[in-house]
Amino acid sequence: MKASTDGLARAGETLDDPTCVVVTHGHPDHYGLAARVNRHRGMDCASPGRAPPR
Repeated sequence: MKASTDGLARAGETLDDPTCVVVTHGHPDHYGLAARVNRHRGMDCASPGRAPPR
């Protein structure tokens, strides 16, 4: 999680800024973090074959 929050900070953002997580492929280290971010913010997630709700 720290690498993600550090990357967001370099872009001038925080975990409170994104509105959607897009998982582009099924690596557990990617979609596992997406679930943590989703729990933190309660935001929508999208993945191949599943678009975020509108």
